[in-house]
Amino acid sequence: MNTKDRYRKALKRRAVKMVDDLIESDETSDYSEAAVEVKIHAMRDAFQSAGRVNDRIGPFYTSGRVERLLGVSRQAVSERARRNRLLRVTTSDGVKVFPAFQFTATGVRSNLVPVIETLLNSGADPWTVAYWLTAPMNSFDGRTAVEVVGDGADARRRLLMQAADDAASWRTESA
Repeated sequence: MNTKDRYRKALKRRAVKMVDDLIESDETSDYSEAAVEVKIHAMRDAFQSAGRVNDRIGPFYTSGRVERLLGVSRQAVSERARRNRLLRVTTSDGVKVFPAFQFTATGVRSNLVPVIETLLNSGADPWTVAYWLTAPMNSFDGRTAVEVVGDGADARRRLLMQAADDAASWRTESA
């Protein structure tokens, strides 16, 4: 069975269970065709929304993959994330994952670490930071921070200044 077939089978199995659980829970009382259409459209929108997140930020690495990539223990990966030296986000179902854009084939993109630290130290939600890092920036001709960080020292300095300014504004807004 290929990857698409496994994915399709898993989606169908979980969707059937979700529908069964919904009906058995008595959380719905409208069993009309119109209600079915509303649910189907909501499910489609959820799938498309998840796809947009993956298109913008993904792919994502598990802790295990980061451990292997960096050659460190699970505790070391957790400590780096706790110290805001790695960007770790939590999915809606509670799974902690790491956006792959912060890694190279052999380790962490070291030029990105100060930007991640600056943004996360503001107290911003990690998803906000992930979106900031992947948002087209007018001050860099529509390029993202992830792209700009690979430029020269002057561009990285300007990027870090913008990150610091935005992080300061986030702290002010939340105060």
